[in-house]
Amino acid sequence: MKVCLVAPPNPAMIDPRIAPPLGLAYLAGWARAHGRSTEDWRIVDLNVECLGDWPADGHWTHDFSIARCLSLIPTGARVYGLSLASMQLPHGRALAAELRKREPGALIVAGGSHASALPDECCDAVAMQGGNFDVVIEREGEVAFFDLLDAVESGWTMAQPLTTPGARKATGGAGWVVRGTEIDPLAQLPFPARDMLDFPRYTRMIAGARATNITNSRGCPARCRWCQQESLHGSGATRYQSADRILAEVDDIYRTTGIKNILFLDDTLTARKRSEIYKLCDGLVERGVLWRGWTRANLCVRPGDREMLAYMAKSGCQAICIGVESGSDKVLKAMDKGTTVAQNREAIRNVAEAGIDARCSIMVGAARETWEDVFILHAFLESVSPWLSDWILSTYVPLPGTPDWEKPEQVGLIIDKAKATREGYRHFFVVGGDEQSGLVHSWADGTTQADIQARHDATQEALLRLCPRDRKRVTMGVANGIAAK
Repeated sequence: MKVCLVAPPNPAMIDPRIAPPLGLAYLAGWARAHGRSTEDWRIVDLNVECLGDWPADGHWTHDFSIARCLSLIPTGARVYGLSLASMQLPHGRALAAELRKREPGALIVAGGSHASALPDECCDAVAMQGGNFDVVIEREGEVAFFDLLDAVESGWTMAQPLTTPGARKATGGAGWVVRGTEIDPLAQLPFPARDMLDFPRYTRMIAGARATNITNSRGCPARCRWCQQESLHGSGATRYQSADRILAEVDDIYRTTGIKNILFLDDTLTARKRSEIYKLCDGLVERGVLWRGWTRANLCVRPGDREMLAYMAKSGCQAICIGVESGSDKVLKAMDKGTTVAQNREAIRNVAEAGIDARCSIMVGAARETWEDVFILHAFLESVSPWLSDWILSTYVPLPGTPDWEKPEQVGLIIDKAKATREGYRHFFVVGGDEQSGLVHSWADGTTQADIQARHDATQEALLRLCPRDRKRVTMGVANGIAAK
């Protein structure tokens, strides 16, 4: 059976350094491991397929028009599966509408974080302005998608009840919602079908050599109010791959793609058992792998964490990004971040002094934030600037499926959800741009969109002054006697 899996464009990330769509590759990998041929399958990542050549001015050219996107999606598939983060919904919805016209006999399926957050709405033709989906898989999709394909091959059509495990009729829509099955333990999960991805199109580099992404866990031990993790992976305990399983996948990546260096996409790389981290490090250094990852501040300041970070540095760890978000304890508490300013400062210093590039993610415009908090953030950034190597700055937007979206009144947010639906969640693309009126949230304390834009611009200016993007990496190498690389 011909199947086409599509990653719609995310215009907020116009860069081939983005991560390949492993979620779609996992679907194909699961199907293969359970006896289904993928010879007639295709994975289309429109985020790289629609990009132009390497830009001389540093700005990528692209053609994300629906006509262009549609031309890159093969005809004649029985099932089209689209993976939808919230930022991808406008394009995903438009593509669903056009595919329905072009492929009237095909089944159009959606999964991903946005589909998991609002499954019934994604099935509703009125809410989606005709770009609705026949079947929406919420949460993890490997088992549910496999079962759905079995049903289709057995003759199931939309005119019949869907009896696969976890299926229900969508509320207010004509489609079906299928609750996915959490894979536990993760050792059951086969490797993603990376051979179906066009790896030469991805240009992520580590230390001048090609790199790619990998995940070693599902779920997160934290419950930040603005994060969609829970809607996608549930609120249960975080599930981890063993070090041996991760190393086997690293070997598979090299065999499949010729790529040796690794970016761990997990939000909390250092949350797992320390013995497993050390075992992983031993395996990575044996293979000559250079690698990077993400974690939380409170997972870098525990007894033994400095020694662990030093071991990670010796194993080839080039950079760790800390989810700092704010320099104000008040704002961190409103976020339910579960970390403190003191922990953020200590974590950045610990990472740098281990000989690893210390990076951080920062968010402005979150609930309860004032201009005073922004100035406090700038003071915090100045205090860590000797150790900070790089940063990511974003503007807060409430995402469907998050606590802030479900209960905005708890933090003084006002969300116009009707406008979000009516405008097809266009607001995800205008943050930080010139169309702030497109946003759908406001603040009970009277904070304006202009205030948020000004806070973003002021913070970006402070970051560029304190940590210029072109400066050489600063590492102290004091605590553990590790020379800066």
